[in-house]
Amino acid sequence: MLEARNLHLRHGARSLIRDLEFTAAPGRITAIVGPNGAGKTTLLRALTGETDMGEVRLNGMALRGMAPARLARLRAVLPQSLALAFPFRVADLLRMGQEAGDCAAQPGLIEAALAEVGLAGFGPRIVTSLSGGEQARVHLARARAQVWQPVGPQGPRWLLLDEPVASLDIGHQVLVMRRARAFADAGGGVVAVMHDLNLTAGFADEVVLLGHGTRLGAGPPTAVLTEAALSQAYGCAMRLNTTPAQGLFVLPQMVG
Repeated sequence: MLEARNLHLRHGARSLIRDLEFTAAPGRITAIVGPNGAGKTTLLRALTGETDMGEVRLNGMALRGMAPARLARLRAVLPQSLALAFPFRVADLLRMGQEAGDCAAQPGLIEAALAEVGLAGFGPRIVTSLSGGEQARVHLARARAQVWQPVGPQGPRWLLLDEPVASLDIGHQVLVMRRARAFADAGGGVVAVMHDLNLTAGFADEVVLLGHGTRLGAGPPTAVLTEAALSQAYGCAMRLNTTPAQGLFVLPQMVG
C-alpha cells in the first residue's frame, strides 16, 4: 500500500494542502484529478518523498528517513517536466534508471523498455534531438527500467507519474495507459496525476478528486466522476455521457 496521513502544506498565508489523506493499492491504477492549482502535483511530490509534509508509508515503511537508494528500488517517478543539461543518448538515460533499480545486470532491458513505449531502435539517438512526445516516452521508459519487475523482494513496486500523457497524441496516450495497466495487472502500483477525464474513466481503478488542497471524493470512477462533483471541482456545469454496456464514462461535455 501507499498511504499518506495528515498532509499539510502552506505557502505564506495560503494553504496548499489541508488535512489530506490518500491511499493507493498495488495491482491498481489510482488517478489524481482536479483543476489547475488543486494540489495534484503537490500531493504527488509528498508521495514520492520529495517533500516532507506529513506521514507517508510505502509498503508499510515510512518514507521519512528512508535511504534514497532503497527508495529508488521501490518506486520510480516521472515528473511533469524534465530538462536535460547534457546531450545524453537515449540508452544512457535509460541505463541510469536501470542501474538505480534491482535489475541493473539484466541484459536487453533497455531495448525492451524502449520497445514497450514504441521507441525500438532509439537507443543511440540524442534525447534532446527528439520531439516533445518522444522525449516524454523516453522518460517513461527510464522509469520503467528502474522498476522493471512490478513485484520484488520488498513487495510491489510503484510508478508515480505526473501527467504522463500530457504531450502525447491520442494513439500514444492509449499506449502509455495500456502500459500502466499492464504494470498494475502484474502486481505493481500506479499513481498518476491526470487531466484527461476520459482516459481516467477508461483506465483508472480508483480516482481521487482534489479541489483547493482538499479531497472532494475518492473511489471508483463511476462514484467520483459525477456531474455534481465535477461541476463543483472545475467551476463550470458538466454533463457526462455513458456507455451502458461497459459502464464507463466518456468525455465530459460542458454545457451552459
